[in-house]
Amino acid sequence: MKEWIEKIWRPNVNGCRMLLLDNLKVHKMASIRQYLENDCATQVQYIPPGVTGLSQPMDVSVMKSFKKKIQDLYVKLHIDHPFPADAAERRVMLSFLVAKEWELVKAKTIVKDFRKAKLIPIGPRDSHGTFATYLQPLPDVSIGDEDEQ
Repeated sequence: MKEWIEKIWRPNVNGCRMLLLDNLKVHKMASIRQYLENDCATQVQYIPPGVTGLSQPMDVSVMKSFKKKIQDLYVKLHIDHPFPADAAERRVMLSFLVAKEWELVKAKTIVKDFRKAKLIPIGPRDSHGTFATYLQPLPDVSIGDEDEQ
């Protein structure tokens, strides 16, 4: 988790942020929370059990079908080819399947599902540099092509 924070989260944090985490054990470690809050200007909140569908649209809409498609590819591959001989070969094969399937995920699908969950920032930033969200009043300005929403 700390490696992800260092390589992915922290370099992209410019200002205060909030990170929603599920109840995975590593997410709830006091050292992780303290590191995020003290060193990364990040407020940490935990998603209550049972509301993943509301707060993590990637898990529900994209990842469920994504994982199913990878599983189907895995089965089809083994109809004509032997199973990998060891863990290293299995990792290579699974990496290939994941990369191949991820190329087929449309950005439009991801945006649609974040909008459906009302978690996507919309419109221009306000005078403080904050995006409007569905939980804040919307600005009286055009936010682009209405058909894309």
